[in-house]
Amino acid sequence: MSDSESEVNDYGNEKTIVVAKRVLRRFLSLCESQSTIISRTKLSTIIREVSSEENTRTVKFGAIYKAMNSLLQNSFGYQLWGLYSKPPKNTKGGKRPVPSRDHTPEINEINSGGGAVNLKERAQFFMLVSELPKAPTAFRSLLLEEGTKLYDDRIVDDDYIGNDLSMLPEDSFENAVATDESLVAQGLTFVVLVLILFSKNSILHQELVQHLLKFGIPQDGQKIPVLDITLNDFLSLLIKREYIHRTDERAQDGAQEVSFYRIGRKTQLEFDKKSLLAMCFKIMEPDAAQMAQLEKSIDLSIADAYGV
Repeated sequence: MSDSESEVNDYGNEKTIVVAKRVLRRFLSLCESQSTIISRTKLSTIIREVSSEENTRTVKFGAIYKAMNSLLQNSFGYQLWGLYSKPPKNTKGGKRPVPSRDHTPEINEINSGGGAVNLKERAQFFMLVSELPKAPTAFRSLLLEEGTKLYDDRIVDDDYIGNDLSMLPEDSFENAVATDESLVAQGLTFVVLVLILFSKNSILHQELVQHLLKFGIPQDGQKIPVLDITLNDFLSLLIKREYIHRTDERAQDGAQEVSFYRIGRKTQLEFDKKSLLAMCFKIMEPDAAQMAQLEKSIDLSIADAYGV
């Protein structure tokens, strides 16, 4: 059996395959990173344009989605994950939002374990998710341990010397900046997400800034060491990548505007309750009784964040 015959059996008729391949090329060209989210409207527009160029009637969205997904899985090790619609503005106190009109209520967005559910072709937004197997835990732990050691070596008298290449050994300065930036960015992202989650998924901007100040993050417009960007720029980056969402509201006195943060769709997908528990366990190393109490506390504190 030829490759083309196999594709017809796997994905549908030949015209669907041709359209799906061209749509996939355009879709991938829009993905600046794995964090990029593409709307259903945009994807539907691409399908119509390609169908017109191929002189064929518009192929059903579901058929193109399945063909694209198969191509992605077989060629790149990715799948096209269907995200739920962005919920409406939340209010202080973690009240549950009312579903929007384009919401898909017949599908459970969050499973019983607190993880995000793939809505597939019924979704309103899509992003790429890797299906490649993770590296062994021991290997990933080794990478983190080695990276941490490299970072620790660049702290002298409580000052970070990584930006001064003259202070670094010749065999390490080439990778120093990239390694340190990655470690600090991941650590700060985790701190921001945990602060939001344990504030019942709704925290004032001023409160978040004050908490981060305890971790040595400057709040007066100074740049964060190693990352070389301000806190506001870092938060804007998390918002752009949909790890967090910001809501601006007018205060009751109408004199000033207040801002709240809650976790975004990317966090629900990549950092579910199981991941949070695992991280807390690694940091706190609780015994069985403490772990059970911690899990109960997390359920009470952040249940609304994961829709349970």
